[in-house]
Amino acid sequence: MAAWAGHLDVVSLLLQMGADASGTNSRDSTPLIMAAWSGYKHVVELLISHGSRVDYADHSGDTALIMAAWTAREEVVRILLDAGANVNHANRRGDTALIMAAWAGSKSVVHMLLSRGALPSHPNLHGDTAIMVAAGAGYEDVAVVLLQHGADSTHVNQAGETALSEAIKRKHGGLIRLLQLHRQRRGKKGQLRRIARSNPSF
Repeated sequence: MAAWAGHLDVVSLLLQMGADASGTNSRDSTPLIMAAWSGYKHVVELLISHGSRVDYADHSGDTALIMAAWTAREEVVRILLDAGANVNHANRRGDTALIMAAWAGSKSVVHMLLSRGALPSHPNLHGDTAIMVAAGAGYEDVAVVLLQHGADSTHVNQAGETALSEAIKRKHGGLIRLLQLHRQRRGKKGQLRRIARSNPSF
């Protein structure tokens, strides 16, 4: 509870008294996961310095990084990545930190995760990717960053939806235009590659 509430002095005292930095509660959640969720970066740093397991996953498969990304805690995400957190760990729903950052609509966290090696087109168990999440939620700036890092806008989930169909369904005009333009550009590039292969002198 002290980590969840951000009580740095209490957490420090408990650790000095021998508390396990990776101890778990009834939900199998560690102090690090709770502090990351709440965004208390100094508590996160303290726990890591006392050996808290950065990639420990709770009963849902969520790690501190996933929870920090879900709540758009940019500084905490950076601290966890610097400490070696697995940027592509997926929870039991198949969601990664990148997908959760897309849910949160955090352009800065999405960009950070991608720059640290996050897979831009990883699908969860429903086949949803970060670009589909961003398109459905109307986060155009997030979608732009994902496309710039190679996200597959044509990916089809288990329900037969794509990022474009999600944007159309929710009437996100800017995203519809963005995704249509992206598809057109990809199509033109594909045509040029096919011409180049068929004509070596091209």
